[in-house]
Amino acid sequence: ADRGIPPELIRIHYHGVDLQKFGRPSTGTRFFPERTKGASFRLVWHGRLAEHHGPERFLQIASRVPNSIGRLCGGGDPPLELKNLLREDRFDNWSLGFLPDYQLVGLLHEADCGVYPLKEMAGVPTVLLESMAAGLPTLTLRTGACEELIDSGKNGFILDTPERMIECLNELRSDPDRQTVIGEAARETIATHWSLEAMLKKLEEILEELLQE
Repeated sequence: ADRGIPPELIRIHYHGVDLQKFGRPSTGTRFFPERTKGASFRLVWHGRLAEHHGPERFLQIASRVPNSIGRLCGGGDPPLELKNLLREDRFDNWSLGFLPDYQLVGLLHEADCGVYPLKEMAGVPTVLLESMAAGLPTLTLRTGACEELIDSGKNGFILDTPERMIECLNELRSDPDRQTVIGEAARETIATHWSLEAMLKKLEEILEELLQE
């Protein structure tokens, strides 16, 4: 509006995600070890290895959830703090480096929850769309326009602090049935409102509406 465009002509249209690409793969590499009594809850993070994407916070959060094991993957130059954390024995084999899309899909489907402690992000982060498209209960810190995507407690979780994220993960760890319900609701949300097909239909509706004004 500050560029001379009347507010009534402004519409926000978000990007979508290819739902078919994030369907369950038939075969692929195994990224997590077999479930054991001490490492049965699988947590995943993917994205750009930048501070505001939260890879360091993911490590710190996941390591405080009992009986959990984490995996993170992404591209970019990792911050010094992340490099130092990954040198610690407790995070041995947690970092997978960059994965092509077909392997990323396999990683997401092996996990129990997607954990994205993002901050200072704009719009709706793509990583949340991708995690939900894979049917994962997806957790994020409150940032950007996440509330446009996630109805917290129904199809995912928006938390205000890392501590609350840890509490939420502990609750999910002890309730596999709820994991399933939230994950199914997440994928249905993407299919209905955030798939490429849904977003193209929304764009068509916006253009028709603007042409009529």
